[in-house]
Formats: sequence, C-alpha cells, structure tokens
Amino acid sequence: KFKINLPSYRTPEVKCSAGYYVKDGMDAIDLLIGSEGTLGVITEVEVFLIDELPERFIMLMFFEEEKETEIPKIVSELKTRKENLSIYCLEFFDKNSLIFIKDEYDFIPKDTIALYIESEKEKIDNWLEVIEKFGCKETVLANSKKEYELLSDLRYKLPETINSYFKKINSIKVSVDAAVPEEKLNELFNFYKNIMFENQNINMVIFGHIGENHLHFNMFPKNNEEKIVCEKIYIDCIKKAVSLGGTGFAEHGIGKLKNKYLEVMYKKEAILEMAKIKKSFDPYCILNLDNIIKKEYLFL
Repeated sequence: KFKINLPSYRTPEVKCSAGYYVKDGMDAIDLLIGSEGTLGVITEVEVFLIDELPERFIMLMFFEEEKETEIPKIVSELKTRKENLSIYCLEFFDKNSLIFIKDEYDFIPKDTIALYIESEKEKIDNWLEVIEKFGCKETVLANSKKEYELLSDLRYKLPETINSYFKKINSIKVSVDAAVPEEKLNELFNFYKNIMFENQNINMVIFGHIGENHLHFNMFPKNNEEKIVCEKIYIDCIKKAVSLGGTGFAEHGIGKLKNKYLEVMYKKEAILEMAKIKKSFDPYCILNLDNIIKKEYLFL
C-alpha cells in the first residue's frame, strides 16, 4: 500500500479524458480508470449488471439549416424536461455530415440538420408536443425492432462513412474533441460555426453527443497549407473550450499523438504533478511512456 496526495489541479466538471482524473473526495479507482495504461495493468474486473431497460424508440428530428443557431437552445430546453421526456441519447448531425449518408438513408431531407433522440416508448406522446413546438421540417420515428436497428446503425454509420471517405482520398483528419459546461454550449457551437464560415474551402463537419455538451468538430485538409490552418484552428478550439470551463479532450484521451496539446489545457506545474502520480505507481517508468505525459516530464 502507498499513499498519494492529490495534486492541486482539478479535472473540469464536464465529460473529460484529459490527464489523470482529480476531484475532491474521489475514490482511488477513479485515478486508474482512463489512465491509458500508464499507472498499472488490470488483471481482474468485477462487474454488476443493471436492470433491463424499458422498451425504447429512436426519433430523428430534421430542421431547416437556417434553424441551426437555435439548436443549443432547443437542446437546453429538452434537457430541462428530461424526466418528462426520458432522454437516453441526444445527438446532433449538421448538414455536411448528413450528406455523407444521404444515399444510404434516402429519407434524409435535403439541406437539413438533425437531432437524434432515444427515449422510452411510453413517452411518445410527450415527444409529439416537442415536435409541434420546435417546428421540425420532418421526423422519422423508429418504433418497431427493425426500424430501431436501422436508425441505431445510422448513428454509428455516419462517422464511419465520413472517415472512410476521407481516408480513401488520402486526406488526414484533424478532430476537435471538446466539451463544455451546459451554459457554454451555445458559445462553443457558434465558435465552430464561425470557423466553418471563415474557412469554406476546407471540408468540415460537426456531429456528436450534444446532450453531453460534447460535439466532434472534424476538419479534413486537402493539402499541407490547409493542414497548417487546421492545426492552428485545433489549438484555438482547445483554448476556447478551456476558457469556457471545459476540456479539449472529452472522450478520446491523449495518447502519444496529443500529449503536446495537454500543455494547452494544463499549466506545466499540473503536468509535473501528473508525472509525480505516475512515478508513485510506476517508479521505474516502464508503462506506456509518452502516453498522456511527455516522458521528459518524468525526469525533470
């Protein structure tokens, strides 16, 4: 057994996978979860089963593209009615992302954006009120098992199709994985949209977990000149998310490729404290060097 003093930094109160998780009154296991193999090796896991979920449906709410600026406000209102609506999943797809799957899912209206919702079947009537209030252009409701699976697959097919297309044309992906507090979602969303407006020559899409105030903002530069622009935008987006009390790394972690960007989010002192935690668990520094923390920090 050994004792570890908590560092001075604290993990933002949002969905976050940046560095080691630190919170007042935390359980020690929370330090290990998400540590990207840098603190130890898990040899045994005990799991508990949750109760079976009630019957659910999936609905796609399509809006005219002009209503895009209203989406954060709509999402915020839906979340205030969470119990009444029983929201299990709330996703967003912009027009650019829907274009990639329109041929396979021909029910997608032209020039629209969409909210993807999963809820309990017994709440359908409550959702009909929502549809009427927010003025959807069209809705697609998956009620049967076959329809449910079709729309469930759509959610995963969208990022797969986008990534496959740009890989096919040898374009790299620069992907922003930021999350912010709920009251700052609108500001971050508009920040992304302004970037897209100012860089219309670069392929960009926005989609993802808007119910968690976490959107994927992906850029696909066609050449080195555009790549330089996208990398600058990437850093600007991390700085913006952090300035709003959020994180630049919501769910995909840091790994080795993004460890240099951790310095954009945390000060050097905080990263040195992370290095101290690692050396407490791994005194010989043999586990996944350069994951999360640049190895230089381990020897300062």
